[in-house]
Amino acid sequence: MSVVILAGGKGRRFGSKKQFFTIDGESLVERCVRRFSPLFSDVVVATDNASELIPLKEKYRVKIVEDEMKNLGAIVGIYTGLKNIVEEKAFVCGVDMPFINFNLVKYLMSKDGKIVVPFVRGFPEALHSVYSKDIIPQIQELLNEGIYKISELFNFVETVYIDEREVRQVDKNLTSFFNLNTKKDLEILEGVIGKNI
Repeated sequence: MSVVILAGGKGRRFGSKKQFFTIDGESLVERCVRRFSPLFSDVVVATDNASELIPLKEKYRVKIVEDEMKNLGAIVGIYTGLKNIVEEKAFVCGVDMPFINFNLVKYLMSKDGKIVVPFVRGFPEALHSVYSKDIIPQIQELLNEGIYKISELFNFVETVYIDEREVRQVDKNLTSFFNLNTKKDLEILEGVIGKNI
C-alpha cells in the first residue's frame, strides 16, 4: 500500500512550520514516517522544500518529493504525491494528525471509489482520505483553471463518503481527526498523548 504524507505549508496559524514541531524530541513528520513505514510498502512525503527533509532518507525507506507548484495549498501536495506513488491508490494525510488509527486507514483503503472520504462532524476530511492515481488528470484540470479547493475535486470524480457513524465503529472517539492548527491545540495534545503516542 502507498501513503502520501503532506508536510508542506508555512504553519501561519500555528506560528511555525508544524512538520518540525517535536513530540518527545521527534518531529511530527518523522513521527508520521516512523509509524507508517512498517505498515506501508511505499511511503511518500510531499513538501514545499524537499531539502529540509533529506535527513529522513538516512533513517527510513521514504521518498521525499517537492511540490510541483508553490503556495497553492494541499491539492498540489496530493497531486505531486499521487504522481510518485507505486500503487494505484494512496492514503493521504496531513503531517499534523499525530493519532491516526491504522484500522481506520485499512478500512478506508478497502472501499471502492476514486476518492474515499470520511464525513466527520459535518465536514469531509479531505486530508484523511484515499485517492486513486486515476484522478491526476482531473486535478491537473482544476489547477489549470485556478481552482485549488480540494472539495471541488469531489464534484468531478467518483467520491465515496464514509459517514461518521460508520467511522466511529472503527475509531470511536474520532481521535484520528485531531490535528494541530494552533498553539491552543497543544493543550489537547498533552491530554491524550499518554494514551496514543
